[in-house]
Amino acid sequence: MSVLRSCVTVCLAALSTVAAAQSIETLQIGPWTVGPDDVRRVQAVVECHTGQTVVNMAFSPEGTRQLADLTGKHIGKTLAVRLGEQILVKPTVRAPIEQGHLQISGGLSNQLDGEALAARLQAALRLPQIPLRPCDAPGR
Repeated sequence: MSVLRSCVTVCLAALSTVAAAQSIETLQIGPWTVGPDDVRRVQAVVECHTGQTVVNMAFSPEGTRQLADLTGKHIGKTLAVRLGEQILVKPTVRAPIEQGHLQISGGLSNQLDGEALAARLQAALRLPQIPLRPCDAPGR
């Protein structure tokens, strides 16, 4: 009986460790908690004309509607984009974002930063991992 109890204790401890390691960060844009159904794709991209790595996000139709509504209500104000406790960017909204595309370019000092951020966003939104696209040229 004590062997079984020890096994159960060890198994529960292992499950607890795995659950903690898999804790998922949340993505916030201002007051909106962005969910897995709101975003279709996240990908790190190297822009051809600058060589800078950026992270592009494509929203679902419902996410596009929510993003347009949120940004439309915050023109002239800043909206923090957070992943977990980290503020990724804090832009001032100049116009509603109605096309359903968002690009994060600030604070990415190199390609690895962009890939790591894309991977964190993909995990937070439960999206498939998509490899870095080396150049954001039309038709590529």
